[in-house]
Amino acid sequence: MQEAIIKIMREAIDEGTDDEDITSIIISELIQRFGGNWWAHITPTPTTYKFMDSSRPFLAVKIGDYNLDVLRQ
Repeated sequence: MQEAIIKIMREAIDEGTDDEDITSIIISELIQRFGGNWWAHITPTPTTYKFMDSSRPFLAVKIGDYNLDVLRQ
């Protein structure tokens, strides 16, 4: 699942024009593909991959110039 989330993030960066637009695209895609409620945020500080249990996946990743955090609520 984490690989799919990273792919969604990469696609959103390619499609988005600013941080808010990218975040909206990520959330929309995650809801469509996996259902549930999602939280996504772009931060200015570097992050590393972190995974939690499959029931509430959390992912923090740096893609290009973007540091993205995603949580399934």
